[in-house]
Amino acid sequence: MNIREVTADDMQAWIGLRHALWPHHPPEDLRPEADRILVSPNEVCLLALSPEDHPIGFIEGAIYQGSRGPYAHVEGWYVAPDRRHQDPKQTVATVLTGQA
Repeated sequence: MNIREVTADDMQAWIGLRHALWPHHPPEDLRPEADRILVSPNEVCLLALSPEDHPIGFIEGAIYQGSRGPYAHVEGWYVAPDRRHQDPKQTVATVLTGQA
């Protein structure tokens, strides 16, 4: 499994994964926020890719300024259903959070 920061070239696949997480939002409504994340200095999206280089999950996060200083928050997290029940040390979720 490969984990990397999402790029503009990943937009179609990323929007597809975001739509799977938030199916009540049309894909076109998810695009503006994804565009914003791509250019934000305080937000990031990491994309998980299968060994065959197919997108299989993502984690989106942001850094906020709180009264006690900065803190991180996971904004969105999705793993394709067929990748959710694997060896706990190799799950997409484990690898993504280790990279985040």
